[in-house]
Amino acid sequence: MQDSEEPLFFRGNGATECEDFVNTVNRYAWKSGKAEDPKWAAHFAMSCLSGKALRWSMQQDKNTRSDWDLLSVALLLEYTEDLEDKESELRSPAIPTAAAAPATELVRGISTLSSGPLSGRIRLDTDFASPVYVSWNAGSAGILTICSNPDDAIKVHWTPGSSRHLIRVLNPSVTKYDYLGVTHFSDDPRYSLFGPNSTASAALTFVTKPNAQGYVTSMRRNKKTGEPVSGKSRAAIWNILADSTIVMIVEDSGSQYAMTPLVGGENNSIYMVANCESYMAAFNLTATTCSRRTLVFEPV
Repeated sequence: MQDSEEPLFFRGNGATECEDFVNTVNRYAWKSGKAEDPKWAAHFAMSCLSGKALRWSMQQDKNTRSDWDLLSVALLLEYTEDLEDKESELRSPAIPTAAAAPATELVRGISTLSSGPLSGRIRLDTDFASPVYVSWNAGSAGILTICSNPDDAIKVHWTPGSSRHLIRVLNPSVTKYDYLGVTHFSDDPRYSLFGPNSTASAALTFVTKPNAQGYVTSMRRNKKTGEPVSGKSRAAIWNILADSTIVMIVEDSGSQYAMTPLVGGENNSIYMVANCESYMAAFNLTATTCSRRTLVFEPV
């Protein structure tokens, strides 16, 4: 906890924020009598991660996530420069330029998001001067895109909880596909294999409510044939953090992986990818053709 007793979050915005975060965790561990307990400090630090930092942490091995001596070094090695300018280079020219958001809008108490079912929209990033939303328009391929008009955004409904959960869509383009999910293009390892340097990806789309076995079907179609794609669809994959960031977590072969949103293509389609750098390199993408984003729940 910070000296001001406000909630502590580390979003992964650069070296300065990282150094302050590591120092704050060290001070809080000392004040709590846990300075010699690296496991306790690591668990506390992990509970404070959000945004880019949370997604990065989920790619680390269990030993690193459970040992503050290892985790603090890994954090400092990962965040070696302030990323504000670097991030701006990755923004798509089709999307408005970002402006700094007030810190008070980025930090919300967990109690704010745990009082019962909530409805709202999904915004991309938290700091656009002109808001951009996930649109209800999935196109002929069934891939969700972006929009600037909030009236064209999907309206979602969810119940806060500590485990991964469903997000229901109140205005789907096709009635039976009324949940937010993702679909891999195929079972080809390029699209579905997780692990180091993974190029796994899945399109953000509408899916059906899971059946008794947890299976769903989706609107995702092959652009060339119009037929359903053969890849796996997922629905109960969402976590909404205390700062309203929406995180997609996939469990595969006993491990959990956080997926990062990318926006790209002629229609500004939204994909979730396991590793941005590996994915962009494998499919010859650049910062001018796609850009990283963060999904944010916006109550209405």
